[in-house]
Amino acid sequence: MIVIAKYSFKPMKANIFLLIILLFTTKIAFSQATQALSNRIANYDIDVSLNTENKTLRGKEILTWKNTSRDTLNEFHFHLYLNAFKSKHSTFMKEFENEVTKEEAGYIKITGIQLGNGENLTKNIEFIALDDNNKYDETVVRIKSKTGILPDSTIQFEIDFTAKLPKLSFRTGYVQDYFFVAQWFPKIGVYEPQNYQDSSKWTWNCHQFHAHSEFYADFGVYNVKITLPDNYIVGASGLLWDEKQNANQTKTLHFKANDVIDFAWTASPNYLVYTEKWKDTNISFLYQKEHKQQINRHIDALKSAFEYFETNVGEYPYPSITVIDPPIYGLGAGGMEYPMLITVGTVKFLPTGIKMPELTTIHEFGHQYFMGILATNEFEEAWLDEGINSYYETRIMDEIYGYSNSLIDFAGLTIGDGETQRIDYINLANLRISPINNYAWNFPSYSYGTLVYSKAATMLQTLEGLVGKEVMDRVMQTYFEEWKFKHPKTEDFIKITSQIIKKKYGNDFGENMDWFFEQTLYGTAVCDYSVESILNSEVEKGEDIESDGVISKVRIHRLGDMYLPNELLIEFTDGSKIIEKWDGKAATTVFTFKGKKIKSVQIDPENKIKLNINFSNNSKTLKPKTSSFWKYAEKIMYWLQNIMQLFVF
Repeated sequence: MIVIAKYSFKPMKANIFLLIILLFTTKIAFSQATQALSNRIANYDIDVSLNTENKTLRGKEILTWKNTSRDTLNEFHFHLYLNAFKSKHSTFMKEFENEVTKEEAGYIKITGIQLGNGENLTKNIEFIALDDNNKYDETVVRIKSKTGILPDSTIQFEIDFTAKLPKLSFRTGYVQDYFFVAQWFPKIGVYEPQNYQDSSKWTWNCHQFHAHSEFYADFGVYNVKITLPDNYIVGASGLLWDEKQNANQTKTLHFKANDVIDFAWTASPNYLVYTEKWKDTNISFLYQKEHKQQINRHIDALKSAFEYFETNVGEYPYPSITVIDPPIYGLGAGGMEYPMLITVGTVKFLPTGIKMPELTTIHEFGHQYFMGILATNEFEEAWLDEGINSYYETRIMDEIYGYSNSLIDFAGLTIGDGETQRIDYINLANLRISPINNYAWNFPSYSYGTLVYSKAATMLQTLEGLVGKEVMDRVMQTYFEEWKFKHPKTEDFIKITSQIIKKKYGNDFGENMDWFFEQTLYGTAVCDYSVESILNSEVEKGEDIESDGVISKVRIHRLGDMYLPNELLIEFTDGSKIIEKWDGKAATTVFTFKGKKIKSVQIDPENKIKLNINFSNNSKTLKPKTSSFWKYAEKIMYWLQNIMQLFVF
């Protein structure tokens, strides 16, 4: 159990008894999860107090950090994320083109820092902005030490800090008496090899806070004590280990989280708490009273996600998960993920046919795997989290709620979640604007979400279509098992994908899958195939012609510069059908058949190639009246889906 609700049970003895039971079972659960799952490089002991009147934090942090390199280090880089909200001149605010008033601003300041050996580093703090040289950005600091740390050694930082929480708008801060506290403490960067191919030279990976970038950090153990007014209910990453009532109408909650990359928490006097279990995992749902009727929607979706991920990817390793339902005025904190904690979002009386609570719950839980357990670098390779997670979101939504109506099934209108990802991608104004694999701050013109989420998900849907779901599951299971708690990179994913596909199909897809990812992930190629014409010709009978004396031809085109293995479904006038394989490389290809007249031709009859930007030119038939009707019907549905997508998202 990771939250304690208001003392609403009567008599008081019942409260005390319940608290004892909760803490006892929590400690049993925690003791079962103390075996190290990760290398635990960055370990934090933080004691923080929240002043709910002036919206400030005052904290003491002891960071125990391991130097796993061969370098002797005298320089350390730290994130100070809250300084992104300090002024309109920060890189974060400039990229968002957003203003911030003095009342809305937030900041964080290291008031003192020293090493465990007593060396005071406070005067050695220097702001740096290596990404964009913005002299006004204060989200990263460099701190130099005379004594430093030797290779394969451990160092301890003792840090005092204060912070002012910003007005909630970008998933951290406060609004009224609601607090969501994320990226709130001085956080050390990742010291790692500078080049994937060469591990001899290491450097600090500690990027500034950008408008679209999320986070990257080492695994560790978090012991966090939070002091705040005793009428506030708290949800946090990790397990509640202890609670102490103070004399000044405050309380101190002690949370522990093992083998995680971050710690976030929320506090409000208005939360209600619903608890549940999935197997041995504690589920806590902190919700608003006006959303009580929607509890089961979130919980059922969460359990479906648990089941699907454990069956198709791997085991969830943590003892708990907390789901946060923000108030309507706090939706700026909705739809976000942190280790062992996710935020969702809904509104009162939302029809069950509009499945945004389900989608948000499933999507954010999926991040526990790709953001949390695999912990890829979201600054530099955001698709490894957002793209893969969006792919699984569509798989789960479509399987549970139905392919054609998994997102919307209301008032006669049905829309599937999987198809909305494809629509979002093909509706991008410039399909060649950027490759998927790009630094988060380098995506131009609001293309980040479409490419990193939607195109990446559509790319993986296409890969699944080519190799089959069984092989795709084996790829993901192998990738997860080999790289959990190890920070994999894109090259690792591609290497495993190539190995699994080659093992199944030999060289049918080539020596490796580089050709696929060079086009879809690293490049900006566009996929579009079309049927140009069908020609049935009467010829004189001869040795090469059967009794009816017919030669039929179909001409097809590769209109885009992307090539993918393809299939053609040819139906003849006698009712027979055949499937023709095609490597999809030639700009124009003609298939010739003898002795039968072609009735219709369809490229990619099972719609495996989701990256194809235009399904309407994939087929042709000798009966144009019917096909013309469906062609225009498809266009109408296409635009209707676009309109609904704007409404839903």
